[in-house]
Amino acid sequence: MVGGSGFLGLEITRQAQLAGHSVMATFHTRVPPIPGVGWRMVDIRHRDDVTALALQTRPDVVINAAYRQSDWATTADGGMHVALAAAAIDARLVHVSSDAVFSGTAASYDETYLSIPSNRGDGPMPQRPSAGPLMLSSSRSPDARM
Repeated sequence: MVGGSGFLGLEITRQAQLAGHSVMATFHTRVPPIPGVGWRMVDIRHRDDVTALALQTRPDVVINAAYRQSDWATTADGGMHVALAAAAIDARLVHVSSDAVFSGTAASYDETYLSIPSNRGDGPMPQRPSAGPLMLSSSRSPDARM
């Protein structure tokens, strides 16, 4: 569970434990008070660190819910690093998208949508390709949904 210390990540971690799964989750600044979780510190902005963690732990499924408002390096570049690490170990990837990948104007999105980041009042997002297309190319099967 990448981004396990965030609001959504904490709930996914709790629910996975309740369902009987062994859970390893990441945090960036402090370990959340959930016992029984294999907590690992990682900064997903650093590709080598993300890859090393994936190679060390080799999960079957990687869920990415890491996000920072208006932080392209975490949300888009970090998402790309997580996708590449998941592909390197042949793990399934579930990426919870944000407004740094999709604009939020459609009711829902699937793998056919182009990434068009929104502008949330903090100035325009950088004109760089986002992690979305890379995540699509790293999915294990053509019917995998993000």
